[in-house]
Amino acid sequence: MPKTTGNRLLAEMIRDYGASHVFFVPRIVMEPFAAMAGMGVRRILTHGEKAAASMAERAWVPGGAHA
Repeated sequence: MPKTTGNRLLAEMIRDYGASHVFFVPRIVMEPFAAMAGMGVRRILTHGEKAAASMAERAWVPGGAHA
């Protein structure tokens, strides 16, 4: 059985939760987001936390990306 790393486990949990997009700041937990490559979760790099929060909120409100 292959060894699962914490980074891979976090990436799989985010995917299994049903997330289609992840908005993140490049200075925080980069390894799990790198582990998401090929999992079908779109990784969106942002300049700062406020931008990430704003984009995530707009993706899920009426008129946003998933409306």
